[in-house]
Amino acid sequence: MIKKLFIANLAALLGLIALATSCTQEELPALPEPSVSEGLVIDLRTSSIETRATEVGNDNLRENTIETAHVFIFKADGTREGSESYKKLTFTNGVATLASGDWKNNTNMFPEGPDAQYGIYVVANYHGTEDLSQIFTVDDLKAAMDTDTDIWKPEHGNLGSNNYYSGKLFTMTGDVNFQPSVQENNYILPVPVTRIAVKIRIYINLAEDFKAVFTPTGYRSIVRNHATKGLLWADDEERTLSEERGLAGNGAEEQSVEAWQQQQPDAENAAVVVVYTYPNRWGNNALDETFVLLNMPGEYIGNSDGNTGNVEEYKSSNYYKIPIRLGTSADQMVLNRNTIYQTTITIDRLGQTEIDKPVELKPKFEVVDWDEETINISDDDVRYLELLKDVIEMKNISETTEQYFTSSSGVWNNSGTTSYVRVVEAYYYDKMNQKQTINNLQRYHINASIVGEEGSRYGYLEVTSDIPTNNGIRYIEVEVKNEQGVTATFLVKQYPLEYIVAVPGWYSYRTDFKYNGSTVTYESGPYESPQSDDAEAPKTSGSDFKSKVYYNGSIYQYRYNRESEWVSTGWFQGYYRYGDWEVERYSKQSDNPNNNMYFVRITKTSNKYTLAVPALDKDGYTDSSNENNQLVSPAFMIASQLGTVTTQGYNSAKTHCREYAEKSLDGEVYEDWRLPTEKELWIIDKYQGDDESVIDRVLAGAYYWAASGKVLLTNEEEDWWGNVTEWNEGTIGTGYSSAYIRCIRDVKANEPIMQEDYLNQ
Repeated sequence: MIKKLFIANLAALLGLIALATSCTQEELPALPEPSVSEGLVIDLRTSSIETRATEVGNDNLRENTIETAHVFIFKADGTREGSESYKKLTFTNGVATLASGDWKNNTNMFPEGPDAQYGIYVVANYHGTEDLSQIFTVDDLKAAMDTDTDIWKPEHGNLGSNNYYSGKLFTMTGDVNFQPSVQENNYILPVPVTRIAVKIRIYINLAEDFKAVFTPTGYRSIVRNHATKGLLWADDEERTLSEERGLAGNGAEEQSVEAWQQQQPDAENAAVVVVYTYPNRWGNNALDETFVLLNMPGEYIGNSDGNTGNVEEYKSSNYYKIPIRLGTSADQMVLNRNTIYQTTITIDRLGQTEIDKPVELKPKFEVVDWDEETINISDDDVRYLELLKDVIEMKNISETTEQYFTSSSGVWNNSGTTSYVRVVEAYYYDKMNQKQTINNLQRYHINASIVGEEGSRYGYLEVTSDIPTNNGIRYIEVEVKNEQGVTATFLVKQYPLEYIVAVPGWYSYRTDFKYNGSTVTYESGPYESPQSDDAEAPKTSGSDFKSKVYYNGSIYQYRYNRESEWVSTGWFQGYYRYGDWEVERYSKQSDNPNNNMYFVRITKTSNKYTLAVPALDKDGYTDSSNENNQLVSPAFMIASQLGTVTTQGYNSAKTHCREYAEKSLDGEVYEDWRLPTEKELWIIDKYQGDDESVIDRVLAGAYYWAASGKVLLTNEEEDWWGNVTEWNEGTIGTGYSSAYIRCIRDVKANEPIMQEDYLNQ
């Protein structure tokens, strides 16, 4: 986000500079004010005064340099027209003249007149191959990508043999709304622009003990899996596939860059690595992870066992892996545009001599915006409290130290009302999707506190909480307050090994229930009826399954019916006149009105099952092999009570799940169901009987079909003497000709239900 920094007086400015941390060690550029020439001038300068939570671009690294820019003028409907609605301009000190003369009334530039609203879009230093002059809509512009195979190289970077890279330019984009008539005839239009690139900076230190026995002769780095392609705008960045990012830097003989070494004996850091990439999101796919591979050759005085005496030379191969990630969850495996990922590492051991087996270092990261920050400074003291993240996820863990804070005054764990770090509220959603507050925080060891010394103005916060046992997500709201009274809050989402979210269903149907060639649902129709007393109604039920709808707290069967009247006079007397087929709620289900589908997420493999998406056979059914029936999908949904059926045979069960469909109350349609594996049934059955579980009973019968084609026994089987048979860890044979069905489906990564804010939970 681009913001402006306003300074009220010199005293406030000096106070801000005094508070600045060592977030950056680079010179601040002096920015000349542009002069107003005749006409409309565009100002694309990117940076202002440095603040403690952000960092401006470095002029020496040409991070602020703008040579050319493509300028688009779009109408309010997101389209452009007119010969001057696109221009490619040359910029000097960040400014260029877009138009002169009577520019406000230039219909080739502003076709809807000077009183209309327009969007000014700018693409500076474009590296891509697409002809931008042929883009005529905002949507097409935001879908365009930049391509730069040299993106990783820093200006003045030594690529080997004193081959220094030069001519660095960063693609930047920005847009503003603009109404010509309200501006002066000579007007400078500021268009804030942000870089598409990601900056990675690593400060390298040697531990004192290691420095005594090892002397580096260089620091060469390679950026593995750096993206060479990036969207011009970030709107659809989360949906960009990894193959669209042009990942590079993985060859055995990749070109590397020498770090800048500090020559002073008392220098704070031994060397500094600066490299770049376009945004990357690798989630759980470790093969796409962006990281820095450091080769630090040198001489080691001593043996590998630590005893001194001999000189072992590591002149060419001493490799370390420096990860560029904030944690281990999928949403932390991300590099965002216009952001600096900075860390200081201290090396205390030898690396590996093999390039593919580097020693992985464990750095702590500081992330800062590569831009400006809003801080309105007046005569009052500077007051702020910044948190690194708004939301933190704990997946099957009981503690996290991911949250980093910076503050204008000290923060204490608990100083009454003056300063504190405290849990404001903890809660979860029960099996009926109702919020339940946890009143006894001590019972679950739910707590938030500062890591290290209290009263610090920056550092990490720790949140602890026992792993939930009810298969629900636990939500923990934490509030931080500094000594000046400034507060900030963040949310922690704590996931158990297996967690379940209710998805309310609306109605069910089968895709093979057709009428006049189209599928019959609760929302379809009305259907015109032939004038025949034996015309069949649109099909909503079969011998085993009846379509159902959730209405006003109950589940009803629905059907299509039509009105008829007996004609006693006229040409058609003695016959029935029929109306159209209309949907109606029919019989009310007498028990279990639970309309919830359940979304089951599993974070890691258990010793009870293997986590993997089960295979399908050539006919699209769940594969029936024993190996496949030990698998559990990492994300699957269970059909609701809207999908209940009578007992039936195996082949009928397979067909039913293939044809089954259910629509949720929020409008999502799910049609790709299948029979569960044995272990998936085990997961469902295990937790539906737990009173504290967020899943209500969905397996009410004794026997259910699994993909193996065998009948599975649930833990509800009870003999005449009252003995309950527990789960059988498999099958009890094939002697039963029929059983119940509970269909499930695999949830895809791009579905709305996979989004963190789904159902506002």
